[in-house]
Amino acid sequence: MSGWDAYLDPGERVLWEGAPSARLFLLHKADIVLVPFSLLWMGGVLIAAPTMVFGNTALFVKFFGLFFLAVGAYAVIGRFLIDFLIRRRTRYALSSRRAFIATSAFGRSLSELPITPELQVHLKDGRLGSVTLGEPRGINAKSPFDVWQGTDGSFTFRAIDTPSEVYALVRQIKKGGME
Repeated sequence: MSGWDAYLDPGERVLWEGAPSARLFLLHKADIVLVPFSLLWMGGVLIAAPTMVFGNTALFVKFFGLFFLAVGAYAVIGRFLIDFLIRRRTRYALSSRRAFIATSAFGRSLSELPITPELQVHLKDGRLGSVTLGEPRGINAKSPFDVWQGTDGSFTFRAIDTPSEVYALVRQIKKGGME
């Protein structure tokens, strides 16, 4: 009995289970812009913050400096740690009818998507890849954190070891060959 059984319909079975990569730092396409921007931000903050926080300034200016320091710390390091925490507590599954993403990083959530003939699958090149089921959201991310995490909020099995295997399995399910 797997942990997915409670979510399956009669006659439905799990065909694949997986999880995102456990690597601490995982770069995304958005990091081409985010890494230089965050380093420039943090550099500016480190130059200005000592004067703002420890200088003879108003209390509001001190908080303002600490706020910008916190944002810079998140942009440089914190977002990678949050992404790692989310990936460590995320599991994926493909059943004979649906795809599932379960996470327990900040509360428990379960997302599911039926596998239908018009489903699109997007595969990254390389050994570690991602499979997006359905339409990628592009700029229309679920939250601002999706952008900072390098995701767009799409229904995606991110950073999996066997993207080609999952892609082939989704294609087989779409053809109706796994029922």
